[in-house]
Amino acid sequence: MKKTLVAILISCLAFSAAAQTFEKLYTEEVIGDRKHCQGATGIGNVIFQFYDGAPAIDIYDLSTGKALGSVALEGKKTYHCNNAVVSSTYYRQGDEFPLIYVSQENKVEHLILVFRITRDKNGTFAADVVQKIILPAPIEMGLYYPNVVMDIDAGELIITGFSWESWNKPTRGNSLQFVKFKTPSAASSQVTLSTADILDRWTDEFLLATQGAAIKGGMLYQVYGGPPTQFICCYNLATKNLVWKYDLIESGVPNEPEGLFIIGDTIYVVDVLKNVYSLPFDMHRAD
Repeated sequence: MKKTLVAILISCLAFSAAAQTFEKLYTEEVIGDRKHCQGATGIGNVIFQFYDGAPAIDIYDLSTGKALGSVALEGKKTYHCNNAVVSSTYYRQGDEFPLIYVSQENKVEHLILVFRITRDKNGTFAADVVQKIILPAPIEMGLYYPNVVMDIDAGELIITGFSWESWNKPTRGNSLQFVKFKTPSAASSQVTLSTADILDRWTDEFLLATQGAAIKGGMLYQVYGGPPTQFICCYNLATKNLVWKYDLIESGVPNEPEGLFIIGDTIYVVDVLKNVYSLPFDMHRAD
């Protein structure tokens, strides 16, 4: 009976959330031939855009979608750059931007790249990988295609992924996995985490494709899937329960969602075609 009541509650929350729609702000200006985005994050009035293979980081003005600059990277085929998260840690005193944590979401490069991004007086951007966080191997961690999201208030990293290595098949008991680690100090250029470092873990029902994610106010917001099934889900980190599930297609986001980040009281979603959408999120809190 309890599970039935919980299912009804979640269904009602999903219905009420779907009554709200995302506002399309603009399509980001295309730099070079980079048309399809992966992870995206932002701070203040600046968006940082990442791509499969890590060819570059493109930087945009959040209010206009106009390009502010670009940083070429060495690139690597196994760097998928599926989620990016702005931290609260500055590499050096006086830096304009905090460190950005970028996860690769694949079985080969199960790591997090930590970027320091700077801008000189001429407006030219530069980026350096100042740390690599090596995660336990998927088979050891029981979590495949890892994505990182940072709980800044708690000083923790939550890795999301799947229990089974085929990300697009919910059969044979595949489920969402959530594994929690303490955020390592940024002082070392490389940190290797082991399964002994896991602080907590929990599971939830399978949803296709873990994409961008952010944490605020004890809630984890993550986008999943791609047409014709794509959602944003809100999880209460204290109870580990799904609070609401939001149909993105019905809510004005028709293309595959890739990046999700929160600035102030607004959730931003960037889709694969670099369209930027916004939605005030206070109305969906489960306080």
